[in-house]
Order: sequence, then C-alpha cells, then structure tokens
Amino acid sequence: MANQQDFILKPIANAAAALNLANDATQNEIAAAATTAITELTNLLDRIEVSDPTVIPLIPEWKEASTALRNIASSQGSELSRRLMESTNGKSKPVIVDTDQGPTVCTPRVSVTREFDRDEVIRAVERATAVQENRINPDGSGELLDYDTAKVVLFKKVFRMEPRWTDLKKIGVDPNEYSERKTNYTVQIERANTL
Repeated sequence: MANQQDFILKPIANAAAALNLANDATQNEIAAAATTAITELTNLLDRIEVSDPTVIPLIPEWKEASTALRNIASSQGSELSRRLMESTNGKSKPVIVDTDQGPTVCTPRVSVTREFDRDEVIRAVERATAVQENRINPDGSGELLDYDTAKVVLFKKVFRMEPRWTDLKKIGVDPNEYSERKTNYTVQIERANTL
C-alpha cells in the first residue's frame, strides 16, 4: 500500500514543493516553479484511473489548460526565436544560451505562411489558362490543350486535391476501395443547464 501512496503522493508533494515560493519570487522563479508543478501533476494524471463521473467535468478543464500551455509555449518560443534571429543577423544558426540548467543549444527557425483569398486565386488560375504557354500539354508532345482540359491540368498542378468521401459516394466511387477507415473516439462535454 505504501508504494501506491508514494506513487500518488510523491508527485503532489513535488508539485507543492515547487510552488513553495518566497513572497518576493521573480517572474522567472514563478515560471520555473509552475512548470515543474504542472509537469509533476500531468504525469500523475496520466498514470491514475479516474471514474467517469469525475473525469467528465475534468476533460474540458484539461483541454483548456492544454490549449493555454500550447499558446504560451508558442508565444514564448516565437519571441525567443525572433530575438535569437536578431542576434545572428537573421541567420538560422545554433546559439548557445546559458540557462539555469546549463548551456543549451537553441537553433531559431523562421517560417512564412500565407493568408489568401481562395476565390481570387481560382480566378487568377482561370486567367492563366488563357495564356498559350500554360496550355502546352505536359506530356512533352508540344500540342496545345483546349481551355477546359488545360484548366483542369493547371488546377491539379497548383492546388492540393484531397478526396471528399461523401461526394465520391454520390458519383458512384466506393471510398472503401481507396482508403482504410480508422476510428478515433472523442467526446464533447458541456455543462447541463438546470431548470
């Protein structure tokens, strides 16, 4: 029984110890302590069995906490990467940073995403179909494709095509011949209203 108690109580004691901060704790100390406590407690939650009536109200809170932690990590990581990129003159190269846990190698990365108006891009591709060079058959024959065929070829070339399984069924294509179904269970939990 002592093993079971240690299994549960040790992470709780570790989390409590981490949060035993002085009144004048710095923001860095608070962040490190909170992270240690969160890590200890999430590891514990991952190892214990919880009854359905208890877990139902906890799942939304876990999801909210997970989203908040993901946003914090993303925001802090983005700011750190920006500062490191400034220190390396915009180069994505490793930087050694002295941390509380010793020297750590950090390699900043930058990625660029695009926000776009899908309808405008579709119209631009349709206009590009009228240009003769864009209608040359890609099979290397040198012949010009008719407008509609060239448009289909260009759309396949410039847009990612993903199957829509319901629409495939509607045109008589059996999705089971081309895919394997995998089941993933999720639950949506909302508080019930009382009358």
